[in-house]
Amino acid sequence: MTRPAISNSTAAKPIEALIQLNHSFIMNLTQDLDTEILSILIAVFVIFLRNTF
Repeated sequence: MTRPAISNSTAAKPIEALIQLNHSFIMNLTQDLDTEILSILIAVFVIFLRNTF
């Protein structure tokens, strides 16, 4: 028995939801953090996601 392959569209949906959740969480922290540090954190997070998935 071979496993059914997960297509990119179904795999992207939970990842997209995770990014949106993380984005809204980051937007709540914007008042406390410097914008430059924030953009670096977002960039690092996106790169990490691309390398992992």
